[in-house]
Amino acid sequence: MYLWYRTAHICYAFLTDVPRTDNLTRRGSSFRTSRWFQCGWTLQELIAPELVVFVSKDWGIIGTKATLGALIEDITGIDRAILDHKTPLDKVSVAARMSWAANWETTRIEDQAYSLLGIFDIHMPMLYGEGSRAFSRLQEEILRRIPDQSIFAWTYHPVFTYDFPFPRPVTQTQREEEESHPELCVFPTLANQRSLLASEPSRFQHSRSITSIPHDDYLRRLGLPAGTNVPLHEYSNSAHGIRTELLIVPISDLVKYPPNTDAWHGWYLMVLPCESSECTGKGSLLARICCLSPGPGGRQLVQSGYVSLVESNGTYTLVHVLALSPRDLARFRALFHLSTVYIPHPERLCASAGRDAVTLPESDLRLTLSPWARAVLHGQGYDVTFESPPLEPRSYILTATSASVVFEVAFAFVPPPSADAGASAPAQGGGPRLEATARCLLRSPPAFHPQTTTFASLRSRQTALFSDMRFGVHTMRLTLEYSERGPGTAVQLGVEIIDVDLRVADG
Repeated sequence: MYLWYRTAHICYAFLTDVPRTDNLTRRGSSFRTSRWFQCGWTLQELIAPELVVFVSKDWGIIGTKATLGALIEDITGIDRAILDHKTPLDKVSVAARMSWAANWETTRIEDQAYSLLGIFDIHMPMLYGEGSRAFSRLQEEILRRIPDQSIFAWTYHPVFTYDFPFPRPVTQTQREEEESHPELCVFPTLANQRSLLASEPSRFQHSRSITSIPHDDYLRRLGLPAGTNVPLHEYSNSAHGIRTELLIVPISDLVKYPPNTDAWHGWYLMVLPCESSECTGKGSLLARICCLSPGPGGRQLVQSGYVSLVESNGTYTLVHVLALSPRDLARFRALFHLSTVYIPHPERLCASAGRDAVTLPESDLRLTLSPWARAVLHGQGYDVTFESPPLEPRSYILTATSASVVFEVAFAFVPPPSADAGASAPAQGGGPRLEATARCLLRSPPAFHPQTTTFASLRSRQTALFSDMRFGVHTMRLTLEYSERGPGTAVQLGVEIIDVDLRVADG
Protein backbone atom coordinates (compact mmCIF):
# COMPACT_ATOMS: atom_id res chain seq x y z
CA MET A 1 0.00 0.00 0.00
CA TYR A 2 2.82 2.40 0.84
CA LEU A 3 4.43 1.78 -2.55
CA TRP A 4 1.03 2.25 -4.22
CA TYR A 5 0.70 5.71 -2.66
CA ARG A 6 4.37 6.51 -3.24
CA THR A 7 4.14 5.97 -7.01
CA ALA A 8 0.75 7.70 -7.45
CA HIS A 9 0.70 10.83 -9.60
CA ILE A 10 -1.82 12.52 -7.30
CA CYS A 11 -3.78 11.53 -4.17
CA TYR A 12 -6.94 13.15 -2.82
CA ALA A 13 -7.72 13.28 0.91
CA PHE A 14 -11.48 13.63 1.32
CA LEU A 15 -12.18 15.20 4.74
CA THR A 16 -15.83 14.42 5.43
CA ASP A 17 -15.91 16.53 8.61
CA VAL A 18 -14.33 19.74 7.26
CA PRO A 19 -16.54 22.39 5.59
CA ARG A 20 -15.30 24.51 2.69
CA THR A 21 -15.59 27.66 4.84
CA ASP A 22 -13.44 26.33 7.70
CA ASN A 23 -10.85 28.73 9.13
CA LEU A 24 -7.83 26.43 8.90
CA THR A 25 -5.49 28.40 11.15
CA ARG A 26 -7.97 28.78 14.01
CA ARG A 27 -7.05 26.69 17.01
CA GLY A 28 -9.64 23.94 17.26
CA SER A 29 -10.64 24.31 13.61
CA SER A 30 -12.41 21.44 11.84
CA PHE A 31 -9.29 20.84 9.76
CA ARG A 32 -7.04 20.56 12.82
CA THR A 33 -9.44 18.15 14.54
CA SER A 34 -10.44 16.15 11.46
CA ARG A 35 -10.73 12.40 11.93
CA TRP A 36 -8.47 12.01 8.90
CA PHE A 37 -5.49 13.08 11.05
CA GLN A 38 -6.37 10.48 13.70
CA CYS A 39 -6.82 7.36 11.56
CA GLY A 40 -3.73 5.15 11.59
CA TRP A 41 -4.02 4.10 7.95
CA THR A 42 -3.94 7.69 6.67
CA LEU A 43 -0.45 8.22 8.07
CA GLN A 44 1.13 6.54 5.06
CA GLU A 45 -1.37 8.30 2.77
CA LEU A 46 0.03 11.58 4.10
CA ILE A 47 3.74 10.72 3.94
CA ALA A 48 4.13 8.48 0.89
CA PRO A 49 2.63 10.52 -2.01
CA GLU A 50 4.47 13.46 -3.49
CA LEU A 51 1.24 15.34 -4.18
CA VAL A 52 -1.74 15.22 -1.80
CA VAL A 53 -4.78 17.43 -2.35
CA PHE A 54 -7.14 17.99 0.61
CA VAL A 55 -10.82 18.48 -0.23
CA SER A 56 -13.71 19.46 2.03
CA LYS A 57 -16.90 17.50 2.65
CA ASP A 58 -18.54 19.38 -0.25
CA TRP A 59 -15.55 18.63 -2.50
CA GLY A 60 -14.03 22.11 -2.35
CA ILE A 61 -10.24 22.21 -2.55
CA ILE A 62 -8.73 23.14 0.82
CA GLY A 63 -5.08 23.03 -0.21
CA THR A 64 -2.20 20.62 -0.84
CA LYS A 65 0.35 18.95 1.35
CA ALA A 66 2.89 21.49 0.11
CA THR A 67 0.80 24.62 0.64
CA LEU A 68 -0.42 23.44 4.05
CA GLY A 69 2.91 21.94 5.11
CA ALA A 70 3.53 24.13 8.15
CA LEU A 71 0.00 23.57 9.44
CA ILE A 72 0.17 19.82 8.89
CA GLU A 73 3.53 19.67 10.68
CA ASP A 74 1.93 21.46 13.64
CA ILE A 75 -1.04 19.04 13.65
CA THR A 76 0.87 15.79 13.23
CA GLY A 77 4.34 16.49 14.63
CA ILE A 78 5.90 15.19 11.40
CA ASP A 79 8.75 17.38 10.17
CA ARG A 80 7.96 19.24 6.98
CA ALA A 81 11.17 17.91 5.42
CA ILE A 82 9.65 14.44 5.69
CA LEU A 83 6.33 15.56 4.22
CA ASP A 84 8.13 17.26 1.31
CA HIS A 85 10.42 14.22 0.72
CA LYS A 86 13.53 16.31 1.33
CA THR A 87 14.58 13.93 4.11
CA PRO A 88 14.29 10.18 3.43
CA LEU A 89 12.54 8.04 6.01
CA ASP A 90 15.60 5.91 6.71
CA LYS A 91 17.36 9.04 8.03
CA VAL A 92 14.77 9.32 10.80
CA SER A 93 15.18 7.24 13.97
CA VAL A 94 12.81 4.39 14.72
CA ALA A 95 11.61 6.16 17.87
CA ALA A 96 10.78 9.35 15.98
CA ARG A 97 8.90 7.46 13.28
CA MET A 98 6.93 5.61 15.96
CA SER A 99 6.08 8.94 17.59
CA TRP A 100 4.22 9.99 14.42
CA ALA A 101 1.71 7.21 15.08
CA ALA A 102 1.43 7.80 18.83
CA ASN A 103 -1.87 9.68 18.61
CA TRP A 104 -3.34 7.98 15.54
CA GLU A 105 -6.02 5.34 16.06
CA THR A 106 -7.11 2.18 14.28
CA THR A 107 -10.35 0.23 14.48
CA ARG A 108 -8.55 -3.09 14.79
CA ILE A 109 -5.65 -3.40 17.19
CA GLU A 110 -3.51 -5.29 14.66
CA ASP A 111 -3.63 -2.30 12.32
CA GLN A 112 -1.53 -0.32 14.78
CA ALA A 113 1.34 -2.41 13.39
CA TYR A 114 0.17 -3.16 9.85
CA SER A 115 -0.39 0.51 9.01
CA LEU A 116 3.31 1.16 9.79
CA LEU A 117 4.82 -1.53 7.56
CA GLY A 118 5.56 0.90 4.75
CA ILE A 119 6.94 3.53 7.13
CA PHE A 120 9.67 1.06 8.14
CA ASP A 121 9.89 -0.84 4.83
CA ILE A 122 8.99 -4.06 6.64
CA HIS A 123 7.33 -7.06 5.02
CA MET A 124 5.55 -9.49 7.32
CA PRO A 125 2.30 -11.51 7.23
CA MET A 126 -0.89 -9.77 8.35
CA LEU A 127 -2.65 -12.11 10.77
CA TYR A 128 -5.89 -10.61 12.02
CA GLY A 129 -6.79 -12.09 15.37
CA GLU A 130 -3.30 -11.89 16.86
CA GLY A 131 -4.11 -8.65 18.70
CA SER A 132 -1.24 -6.72 20.27
CA ARG A 133 1.20 -9.45 19.21
CA ALA A 134 1.24 -7.73 15.79
CA PHE A 135 3.01 -4.67 17.18
CA SER A 136 5.53 -6.89 18.95
CA ARG A 137 6.21 -8.75 15.71
CA LEU A 138 6.72 -5.46 13.91
CA GLN A 139 9.32 -4.37 16.47
CA GLU A 140 11.10 -7.73 16.26
CA GLU A 141 11.32 -7.32 12.48
CA ILE A 142 12.64 -3.78 12.92
CA LEU A 143 15.35 -5.07 15.26
CA ARG A 144 16.44 -7.58 12.62
CA ARG A 145 16.48 -5.08 9.74
CA ILE A 146 17.25 -1.61 11.16
CA PRO A 147 20.39 -1.05 13.34
CA ASP A 148 18.75 1.50 15.62
CA GLN A 149 18.38 1.08 19.37
CA SER A 150 16.10 4.08 19.69
CA ILE A 151 13.33 1.48 19.52
CA PHE A 152 14.02 0.99 23.25
CA ALA A 153 13.73 4.72 24.05
CA TRP A 154 9.93 4.78 24.38
CA THR A 155 8.72 6.48 27.53
CA TYR A 156 5.52 7.48 29.33
CA HIS A 157 7.18 10.76 30.39
CA PRO A 158 9.59 13.24 28.76
CA VAL A 159 13.27 12.34 28.71
CA PHE A 160 14.75 13.48 32.01
CA THR A 161 18.13 15.15 32.50
CA TYR A 162 19.69 14.60 35.91
CA ASP A 163 23.19 15.53 36.98
CA PHE A 164 24.23 12.63 39.19
CA PRO A 165 26.13 13.33 42.41
CA PHE A 166 29.56 11.83 42.73
CA PRO A 167 29.12 8.17 43.69
CA ARG A 168 32.49 7.98 45.45
CA PRO A 169 33.93 11.38 46.51
CA VAL A 170 37.71 11.25 46.50
CA THR A 171 38.79 14.89 46.68
CA GLN A 172 37.77 17.81 48.86
CA THR A 173 36.20 19.56 45.85
CA GLN A 174 34.16 16.47 45.02
CA ARG A 175 33.08 16.12 48.65
CA GLU A 176 31.89 19.72 48.72
CA GLU A 177 29.99 19.22 45.46
CA GLU A 178 28.41 16.03 46.81
CA GLU A 179 27.29 17.77 49.98
CA SER A 180 25.79 20.71 48.07
CA HIS A 181 23.89 18.49 45.63
CA PRO A 182 20.13 18.33 46.31
CA GLU A 183 19.26 15.22 48.25
CA LEU A 184 17.64 12.70 45.92
CA CYS A 185 16.48 9.12 46.33
CA VAL A 186 15.62 6.70 43.56
CA PHE A 187 12.86 4.14 43.94
CA PRO A 188 12.75 1.77 40.95
CA THR A 189 9.56 -0.05 39.96
CA LEU A 190 8.83 -2.62 37.28
CA ALA A 191 6.49 -1.26 34.62
CA ASN A 192 3.14 -3.01 34.20
CA GLN A 193 4.08 -3.73 30.62
CA ARG A 194 7.54 -5.13 31.37
CA SER A 195 8.97 -5.92 27.96
CA LEU A 196 11.66 -3.66 26.53
CA LEU A 197 9.44 -3.63 23.45
CA ALA A 198 6.60 -1.13 23.61
CA SER A 199 3.05 -2.45 23.79
CA GLU A 200 1.61 0.12 21.35
CA PRO A 201 2.66 3.21 19.36
CA SER A 202 1.33 5.59 22.03
CA ARG A 203 4.31 4.64 24.21
CA PHE A 204 6.48 6.72 21.84
CA GLN A 205 4.58 9.98 22.32
CA HIS A 206 7.65 11.68 23.89
CA SER A 207 10.16 10.27 21.38
CA ARG A 208 9.88 12.76 18.52
CA SER A 209 13.19 14.46 19.36
CA ILE A 210 15.19 11.23 19.69
CA THR A 211 17.84 10.46 17.09
CA SER A 212 20.17 7.51 16.66
CA ILE A 213 23.92 8.10 16.46
CA PRO A 214 26.59 6.11 14.56
CA HIS A 215 28.49 3.38 16.37
CA ASP A 216 31.85 5.18 16.21
CA ASP A 217 30.29 8.32 17.68
CA TYR A 218 28.71 6.14 20.38
CA LEU A 219 32.14 4.77 21.33
CA ARG A 220 33.64 8.26 21.29
CA ARG A 221 31.01 9.61 23.69
CA LEU A 222 31.63 6.66 25.96
CA GLY A 223 35.31 7.60 25.91
CA LEU A 224 36.30 4.34 24.24
CA PRO A 225 38.68 4.18 21.25
CA ALA A 226 37.35 3.00 17.89
CA GLY A 227 37.59 -0.77 17.62
CA THR A 228 36.91 -1.32 21.32
CA ASN A 229 35.07 -4.56 22.00
CA VAL A 230 31.60 -3.03 22.05
CA PRO A 231 30.11 -4.86 19.07
CA LEU A 232 27.43 -3.60 16.77
CA HIS A 233 24.06 -4.59 18.14
CA GLU A 234 22.73 -7.88 16.86
CA TYR A 235 19.62 -9.80 17.85
CA SER A 236 18.78 -13.47 17.57
CA ASN A 237 15.50 -15.19 18.36
CA SER A 238 15.35 -18.12 20.73
CA ALA A 239 12.78 -19.97 22.79
CA HIS A 240 13.87 -17.86 25.76
CA GLY A 241 13.42 -14.53 24.01
CA ILE A 242 15.55 -12.22 21.88
CA ARG A 243 19.23 -12.65 22.68
CA THR A 244 21.49 -9.59 22.51
CA GLU A 245 24.26 -7.73 24.30
CA LEU A 246 23.60 -4.50 26.17
CA LEU A 247 25.94 -1.94 27.67
CA ILE A 248 24.72 -1.37 31.22
CA VAL A 249 25.75 0.32 34.46
CA PRO A 250 24.38 -0.59 37.94
CA ILE A 251 22.11 2.13 39.36
CA SER A 252 23.21 1.18 42.87
CA ASP A 253 26.67 2.56 42.10
CA LEU A 254 25.34 5.94 40.99
CA VAL A 255 22.72 7.19 43.43
CA LYS A 256 21.81 7.28 47.08
CA TYR A 257 19.12 5.06 48.55
CA PRO A 258 17.24 5.02 51.83
CA PRO A 259 18.95 2.88 54.47
CA ASN A 260 18.01 -0.71 55.26
CA THR A 261 16.64 -1.70 51.88
CA ASP A 262 17.58 -4.42 49.41
CA ALA A 263 15.01 -3.58 46.72
CA TRP A 264 17.52 -2.08 44.29
CA HIS A 265 19.54 -5.15 43.40
CA GLY A 266 19.47 -5.92 39.68
CA TRP A 267 18.57 -2.41 38.48
CA TYR A 268 20.63 -0.86 35.69
CA LEU A 269 20.89 1.97 33.23
CA MET A 270 20.92 0.60 29.69
CA VAL A 271 23.11 3.04 27.73
CA LEU A 272 21.71 3.56 24.22
CA PRO A 273 23.43 4.99 21.11
CA CYS A 274 20.80 7.74 20.99
CA GLU A 275 20.39 11.37 21.91
CA SER A 276 17.52 13.81 22.32
CA SER A 277 17.50 17.36 20.99
CA GLU A 278 15.41 18.36 24.01
CA CYS A 279 18.30 17.59 26.37
CA THR A 280 20.87 20.31 26.86
CA GLY A 281 24.53 19.70 26.22
CA LYS A 282 26.26 18.08 23.28
CA GLY A 283 27.67 14.60 23.59
CA SER A 284 25.02 13.15 25.90
CA LEU A 285 23.56 9.66 25.57
CA LEU A 286 20.17 8.29 26.55
CA ALA A 287 19.85 5.53 29.12
CA ARG A 288 16.80 3.37 29.83
CA ILE A 289 15.86 2.10 33.28
CA CYS A 290 15.82 -1.69 33.23
CA CYS A 291 15.93 -4.65 35.58
CA LEU A 292 17.92 -7.86 35.14
CA SER A 293 16.63 -11.03 36.75
CA PRO A 294 17.74 -14.67 36.55
CA GLY A 295 15.94 -16.86 34.05
CA PRO A 296 16.07 -20.55 33.08
CA GLY A 297 19.57 -21.97 32.85
CA GLY A 298 21.15 -18.91 34.39
CA ARG A 299 20.11 -16.64 31.54
CA GLN A 300 19.67 -12.97 32.34
CA LEU A 301 16.21 -11.65 31.51
CA VAL A 302 15.93 -7.90 30.95
CA GLN A 303 12.68 -6.10 31.72
CA SER A 304 11.46 -2.52 31.53
CA GLY A 305 11.02 -0.33 34.58
CA TYR A 306 11.01 3.24 35.79
CA VAL A 307 12.20 5.19 38.81
CA SER A 308 10.69 7.79 41.08
CA LEU A 309 13.21 10.56 41.69
CA VAL A 310 12.27 12.13 45.01
CA GLU A 311 13.94 15.37 46.03
CA SER A 312 14.34 16.66 49.56
CA ASN A 313 11.47 19.15 49.13
CA GLY A 314 9.03 16.27 48.54
CA THR A 315 8.61 16.70 44.78
CA TYR A 316 9.09 13.65 42.58
CA THR A 317 9.49 12.79 38.93
CA LEU A 318 8.76 9.49 37.19
CA VAL A 319 11.49 8.55 34.72
CA HIS A 320 11.80 5.77 32.13
CA VAL A 321 14.55 7.30 30.01
CA LEU A 322 17.14 9.83 31.11
CA ALA A 323 20.05 11.64 29.50
CA LEU A 324 23.62 11.06 30.70
CA SER A 325 25.80 14.14 30.27
CA PRO A 326 29.38 13.86 28.95
CA ARG A 327 30.55 14.55 32.51
CA ASP A 328 28.56 11.60 33.84
CA LEU A 329 29.65 9.34 30.99
CA ALA A 330 33.28 10.09 31.85
CA ARG A 331 32.75 9.44 35.57
CA PHE A 332 30.85 6.19 35.01
CA ARG A 333 33.22 4.81 32.37
CA ALA A 334 34.79 2.25 34.70
CA LEU A 335 31.32 0.96 35.66
CA PHE A 336 30.11 0.18 32.13
CA HIS A 337 30.03 -3.47 31.15
CA LEU A 338 28.54 -5.62 28.42
CA SER A 339 25.99 -8.19 29.45
CA THR A 340 24.37 -10.91 27.36
CA VAL A 341 20.65 -10.72 28.04
CA TYR A 342 17.37 -12.09 26.79
CA ILE A 343 14.39 -9.87 26.02
CA PRO A 344 11.44 -12.12 26.91
CA HIS A 345 8.66 -12.32 24.38
CA PRO A 346 5.90 -9.95 25.54
CA GLU A 347 3.18 -12.57 25.62
CA ARG A 348 5.28 -14.65 28.02
CA LEU A 349 5.68 -11.75 30.39
CA CYS A 350 1.91 -11.32 30.62
CA ALA A 351 0.90 -14.97 30.43
CA SER A 352 0.35 -15.29 34.17
CA ALA A 353 -2.03 -12.32 34.20
CA GLY A 354 -4.80 -14.54 32.84
CA ARG A 355 -4.24 -17.36 35.28
CA ASP A 356 -5.73 -17.67 38.69
CA ALA A 357 -4.38 -15.26 41.18
CA VAL A 358 -1.48 -15.30 43.57
CA THR A 359 -0.54 -18.88 44.34
CA LEU A 360 1.89 -18.17 47.16
CA PRO A 361 0.66 -18.87 50.70
CA GLU A 362 -1.13 -15.99 52.34
CA SER A 363 1.65 -15.75 54.89
CA ASP A 364 3.93 -14.61 52.05
CA LEU A 365 1.69 -11.69 51.11
CA ARG A 366 2.90 -8.33 52.34
CA LEU A 367 1.89 -4.74 51.69
CA THR A 368 4.45 -1.97 51.28
CA LEU A 369 3.92 1.76 51.03
CA SER A 370 5.58 3.24 47.95
CA PRO A 371 8.68 5.10 49.22
CA TRP A 372 7.98 8.05 46.93
CA ALA A 373 4.44 8.32 48.38
CA ARG A 374 5.83 8.42 51.90
CA ALA A 375 8.41 11.05 50.94
CA VAL A 376 5.97 13.27 49.08
CA LEU A 377 3.31 13.07 51.79
CA HIS A 378 5.95 14.05 54.32
CA GLY A 379 7.00 16.95 52.13
CA GLN A 380 3.40 18.17 52.04
CA GLY A 381 3.13 18.26 55.81
CA TYR A 382 1.88 14.76 56.66
CA ASP A 383 3.50 12.59 59.30
CA VAL A 384 3.11 9.06 57.98
CA THR A 385 3.24 5.73 59.77
CA PHE A 386 2.64 2.36 58.16
CA GLU A 387 2.78 -0.72 60.34
CA SER A 388 1.43 -4.20 60.83
CA PRO A 389 -0.04 -5.00 64.26
CA PRO A 390 2.00 -7.78 65.93
CA LEU A 391 -1.03 -10.01 66.48
CA GLU A 392 -2.41 -9.52 62.98
CA PRO A 393 0.44 -10.27 60.58
CA ARG A 394 -1.68 -9.86 57.43
CA SER A 395 -3.16 -6.52 58.47
CA TYR A 396 -1.69 -3.05 58.06
CA ILE A 397 -2.53 0.40 59.33
CA LEU A 398 -1.63 3.59 57.46
CA THR A 399 -1.86 6.88 59.34
CA ALA A 400 -1.30 10.26 57.69
CA THR A 401 -1.52 13.23 60.05
CA SER A 402 -1.40 16.94 59.20
CA ALA A 403 -2.38 20.09 61.05
CA SER A 404 -5.91 19.94 59.66
CA VAL A 405 -6.77 16.31 59.04
CA VAL A 406 -5.95 12.76 60.14
CA PHE A 407 -6.38 9.83 57.77
CA GLU A 408 -6.31 6.25 59.01
CA VAL A 409 -6.66 3.28 56.68
CA ALA A 410 -6.73 -0.30 57.93
CA PHE A 411 -5.88 -2.97 55.35
CA ALA A 412 -6.51 -6.68 55.71
CA PHE A 413 -6.03 -9.63 53.36
CA VAL A 414 -9.29 -11.56 53.14
CA PRO A 415 -9.06 -15.19 51.97
CA PRO A 416 -11.30 -16.22 49.06
CA PRO A 417 -14.64 -17.77 50.02
CA SER A 418 -14.57 -21.52 50.39
CA ALA A 419 -16.78 -23.42 47.99
CA ASP A 420 -16.90 -26.31 50.45
CA ALA A 421 -18.42 -23.98 53.02
CA GLY A 422 -21.35 -23.22 50.74
CA ALA A 423 -20.16 -19.69 49.97
CA SER A 424 -20.90 -18.01 46.71
CA ALA A 425 -18.38 -18.29 43.89
CA PRO A 426 -15.19 -16.34 44.53
CA ALA A 427 -14.39 -13.21 42.59
CA GLN A 428 -12.64 -13.52 39.25
CA GLY A 429 -9.16 -14.91 39.74
CA GLY A 430 -10.06 -16.72 42.94
CA GLY A 431 -7.27 -15.13 44.93
CA PRO A 432 -7.28 -13.29 48.24
CA ARG A 433 -8.90 -9.87 48.43
CA LEU A 434 -7.56 -6.77 50.08
CA GLU A 435 -10.08 -4.85 52.16
CA ALA A 436 -9.52 -1.25 53.19
CA THR A 437 -11.46 0.51 55.93
CA ALA A 438 -10.68 4.22 56.09
CA ARG A 439 -11.45 6.90 58.64
CA CYS A 440 -10.96 10.63 58.27
CA LEU A 441 -10.93 13.07 61.18
CA LEU A 442 -11.17 16.75 60.29
CA ARG A 443 -9.73 18.85 63.08
CA SER A 444 -11.59 22.05 62.16
CA PRO A 445 -14.51 21.91 62.07
CA PRO A 446 -14.50 18.57 63.89
CA ALA A 447 -16.01 15.89 61.66
CA PHE A 448 -15.65 12.13 61.30
CA HIS A 449 -16.05 10.23 58.02
CA PRO A 450 -15.76 6.41 57.74
CA GLN A 451 -15.39 4.61 54.40
CA THR A 452 -14.92 0.98 53.40
CA THR A 453 -13.83 -0.28 50.00
CA THR A 454 -12.69 -3.67 48.74
CA PHE A 455 -10.24 -4.54 46.01
CA ALA A 456 -11.23 -7.81 44.32
CA SER A 457 -8.91 -10.76 43.72
CA LEU A 458 -5.21 -10.02 43.63
CA ARG A 459 -3.95 -10.93 40.18
CA SER A 460 -0.34 -10.99 39.10
CA ARG A 461 1.25 -7.94 37.42
CA GLN A 462 -1.76 -5.74 37.90
CA THR A 463 -2.29 -2.17 38.93
CA ALA A 464 -5.76 -1.36 40.22
CA LEU A 465 -7.69 1.45 41.84
CA PHE A 466 -9.87 1.35 44.89
CA SER A 467 -13.02 3.36 44.55
CA ASP A 468 -12.26 6.94 45.54
CA MET A 469 -12.96 7.59 49.21
CA ARG A 470 -14.43 11.05 49.77
CA PHE A 471 -14.21 12.79 53.13
CA GLY A 472 -15.93 16.15 52.84
CA VAL A 473 -13.53 18.38 50.90
CA HIS A 474 -10.88 15.65 50.70
CA THR A 475 -10.62 12.60 48.46
CA MET A 476 -8.22 9.73 49.06
CA ARG A 477 -7.24 7.66 46.04
CA LEU A 478 -5.41 4.37 46.53
CA THR A 479 -3.64 2.24 43.95
CA LEU A 480 -2.22 -1.25 44.29
CA GLU A 481 0.44 -2.92 42.20
CA TYR A 482 1.32 -6.59 42.53
CA SER A 483 4.92 -7.52 41.83
CA GLU A 484 7.38 -10.31 42.41
CA ARG A 485 10.51 -9.27 44.29
CA GLY A 486 13.03 -11.89 45.19
CA PRO A 487 11.48 -14.94 46.82
CA GLY A 488 8.35 -13.13 48.02
CA THR A 489 5.32 -11.34 46.67
CA ALA A 490 4.67 -7.66 47.23
CA VAL A 491 1.57 -5.56 46.84
CA GLN A 492 2.70 -1.96 46.63
CA LEU A 493 0.39 0.77 47.84
CA GLY A 494 0.25 4.27 46.36
CA VAL A 495 -1.61 7.10 48.11
CA GLU A 496 -3.00 10.28 46.58
CA ILE A 497 -4.89 12.95 48.53
CA ILE A 498 -6.92 15.45 46.47
CA ASP A 499 -8.58 18.62 47.71
CA VAL A 500 -12.01 19.94 46.80
CA ASP A 501 -11.04 21.69 43.55
CA LEU A 502 -9.47 18.47 42.25
CA ARG A 503 -5.88 19.68 42.35
CA VAL A 504 -3.50 17.07 43.67
CA ALA A 505 -2.51 18.37 47.06
CA ASP A 506 -0.54 15.39 48.19
CA GLY A 507 0.51 12.16 46.52
